[in-house]
Amino acid sequence: MKRFRAALSGLAAVVLAAAAVPSAAAVSSAPVIDPVFNDASCVPSPAHPNPVVYLHGTGSSSEGFVGTARFLRERGFCLWTLHYGSDRTTLRGLIPGQDGVGPVEDSLEEVAEFVDDVLAGTDSAQVDLVGYSLGGTLIKAYIEGRGQAAKVGRAVSLGATFRGTNLSGLTYATASALDANPGSSELLLGASTLEQRQDSDFIAWLSGLPDTTPGVVYTNLYTPSDTVATPNSTSMLESSGGADVANVDVEETCGETISHFDLPGAPASAHLIYWGLNRGPGDVVPSVEDCGV
Repeated sequence: MKRFRAALSGLAAVVLAAAAVPSAAAVSSAPVIDPVFNDASCVPSPAHPNPVVYLHGTGSSSEGFVGTARFLRERGFCLWTLHYGSDRTTLRGLIPGQDGVGPVEDSLEEVAEFVDDVLAGTDSAQVDLVGYSLGGTLIKAYIEGRGQAAKVGRAVSLGATFRGTNLSGLTYATASALDANPGSSELLLGASTLEQRQDSDFIAWLSGLPDTTPGVVYTNLYTPSDTVATPNSTSMLESSGGADVANVDVEETCGETISHFDLPGAPASAHLIYWGLNRGPGDVVPSVEDCGV
């Protein structure tokens, strides 16, 4: 039991730090969605007619996207988001702002319903999707796993866990303890944390699907300084059937160090999300100018 507690506490420290636990003041109330999102009065520019749906990651919320979202709103995009995967039966989920911790299948259902609501509410044929960490992984699960490519024009991911993560090797060190005490592990960490392990049933299912679908334009941002979505290859997709796919090393492209936690709100991310939502066919290598530098 002592060994289990030690191993689990080590993993918990990493995932809770990765979730950017809010201050005591923030914990006192549930997170709200910034008005840059879900504005029914927003009229998109002709150049960007698709509503853009943002999907946060594990143990986070839409708040981390506000900076990049405002950047896009100023350039004629209409933006939508939800807080999915809330699970107040877990210790982690009791902290406001720690969403995306519930079972992945439930989160995927929430995302699918939300996309349908956005399409209906905006009278649009397609959305563009922007997803961070688990949010990016859910994009693949939605498009390829649910067969919803016809509803998506472009997909931009940031530090996604398409092939699961080893948390810089920590999941290997804690595997036996986690597997021996699955109920306690889920109670503390949340189901989605465990389901993003490289050896999980969810990742096995996701890995059995094609990475991409022709017709959707995919842009996947990653950074070598990421210690959460590891190895970095987990955040990349391969082109299937000639799909247009760009895998972008943000640090190499922009010349600055960016961690997993920086990705949702970094100015370079805002510019590269914009690039991904605008790039021409086959334009898969952004320049330093595309970083806003």
